[in-house]
Amino acid sequence: MTSLPPVRRGIALLRALTFLGAALVLATVLATALSHIAPLHRMGPRLVITPWLIARNDLPLLLAALGAAALTLPRGGRNWRAFREVLQLSGPARETGSGAGAGLAAIGALALGLIVTGGLHIAWAGVDAVRLMLYIPAFLTVALAEELLFRGAMLFWLSRAVGFLPALTLTSVLFGLVHWIGSDPWEGAVSAGLIGAFFGLTLRVRRGLWFAIGFHAAWDYGQSAVLGCRDSGIPSVGALFDSTPAGPAWLSGGASGPEGSLLCFTLILGLSLHLLFPRGKRRVLR
Repeated sequence: MTSLPPVRRGIALLRALTFLGAALVLATVLATALSHIAPLHRMGPRLVITPWLIARNDLPLLLAALGAAALTLPRGGRNWRAFREVLQLSGPARETGSGAGAGLAAIGALALGLIVTGGLHIAWAGVDAVRLMLYIPAFLTVALAEELLFRGAMLFWLSRAVGFLPALTLTSVLFGLVHWIGSDPWEGAVSAGLIGAFFGLTLRVRRGLWFAIGFHAAWDYGQSAVLGCRDSGIPSVGALFDSTPAGPAWLSGGASGPEGSLLCFTLILGLSLHLLFPRGKRRVLR
């Protein structure tokens, strides 16, 4: 049962735009402040993923998402229950564990497929226990920040303005564009958009973002901290394995990492169809 009264479409659209603008301003201010105390970590001239780099980049995004969502709350609904509802966190938090298990299984299946088809070569790199532990809260921060930014309050209000599927399409395209503007090659950006759409579908089916947050965090952890693959085109340090793409870029993902592979597109499409057509029956997304 919703704790927020229905709103006109124009008001909902205004709140979605308010969230987007406020999040941009807050993220810029916070990132600028943190840049003075947390310089980028590089391996020579190259940027590399470390737990500290993740915290430096994504903590401002998480705080911006929380602050911007609070600004969109109506005057008569400024309470904790309404805040969770707008952030799409009303469901049980234990869904995070289910999502994490599914995310690890999915990235493991993708890696296995790439290894079998010759698109990925892996070698044991050793155990960096400290970094492996620190990567857990780091990637959880990534998942929280990106899910709350793109499938939290913005999707909540956009859905009330234009409907869920159009809103999910818009936010997924934006999610892909942000990755492309950041560091992703175009293949990785398209894949990010499709993965974002899949996360949006899990939100609708699971009635909350917790499953998507767990899946997102575990997928990134498995890709970077375990496999040592490129994520958004950036290599990581401290992973269990050292992974090298092999063969044509359409198979290996090339500079994008596994997310740019045709196998990843196929996997995400299969997972999405499983959500939409469980046991062969079409699920209606209201």
